[in-house]
Amino acid sequence: MLRVTVHPSRSWLVVLFEGGAILIFGIMTYRNWGSMSHMFRVLFVWGLVSAAAALIFQFSGTEIIEINCEKLTVRKEVHGWERKRDYSIKECRELEWMRGGEDTPPSLQFKNGWRTVRLGENLSENQAIEILTALQQSVPEAALQLCSYPDGKTHFITLGLS
Repeated sequence: MLRVTVHPSRSWLVVLFEGGAILIFGIMTYRNWGSMSHMFRVLFVWGLVSAAAALIFQFSGTEIIEINCEKLTVRKEVHGWERKRDYSIKECRELEWMRGGEDTPPSLQFKNGWRTVRLGENLSENQAIEILTALQQSVPEAALQLCSYPDGKTHFITLGLS
């Protein structure tokens, strides 16, 4: 079995920006509290609480990826709450590291049936290579299935090894 724990990582510049935006929004809400209707008060308080909770959530959770010969399990834990998803190795394929884009952070992804499943967000390319190498060494049968591609699809990953 291979077990990988992925801790959240965020840019401190983004965190400061998000915290500053929440603070400014809170100050504006406080200053205009008396002139707002009750519905807007509820709406603004709900927005502030959810924004603060989202910021805390981004830093407090860990993701545990477990791979054995039969299944791939992804657990996301946040302050004792756990969300667990199991995938049969027989139905998984095309495991690869994706560079990410404007709206998506770099991560590993694989196909499960027709769905694309993302895991290990904000992994660097070197970290992804370490995970894929450990997978091939510890559970080669699962690695063979996870890294397979359908017939006719040519795909390769350049590792940059010397």
